[in-house]
Amino acid sequence: MSITTYTDVQDAGLLPGQIYSEELAASIRTGYNADTVVLPAGFGCVKGTNQGEVILPSGAGTFMGIIKLPFSLEKRTGYSLDTAGRFGYPVNYETAYVNQGVIAVYVDDTVAEGNPVYLNHTASTSVVGAFRNDANTANAQLVDGAKFLSGAVGTASSLAIALVSINAA
Repeated sequence: MSITTYTDVQDAGLLPGQIYSEELAASIRTGYNADTVVLPAGFGCVKGTNQGEVILPSGAGTFMGIIKLPFSLEKRTGYSLDTAGRFGYPVNYETAYVNQGVIAVYVDDTVAEGNPVYLNHTASTSVVGAFRNDANTANAQLVDGAKFLSGAVGTASSLAIALVSINAA
């Protein structure tokens, strides 16, 4: 019999932006990456200036969802990898995001199961687009209808992965 230290075998292979379970029907929407950077999977996105546009937050904005892991893109520097090597959707590309369901996200703080979910929108000691469990001195906005389903310990220099249940549809 195999021995692991994981409480749930699925936790061993979590990827940012991965839909964790189909038990709760995930609501996947699409938008257009109108930002000037790659939109990394597992980050939050907000509404852009025009209809259908999504971008990373740059101040409190209209939360759209969590960027879903892309399956049909080549993982390549200068195309689908951001400056930190995180995989996501290229600039000017159709982008899938989840606004209802259970999904793996990047966190840059210590979070615990049941904590509220906040999206970092202003760079301070945090990573813009990553999640945490507090307002970070008004540098993060509450994501209504979301809570952490797992704990993780992340920092701005070493992001961790946690599960979030979201119902922002």
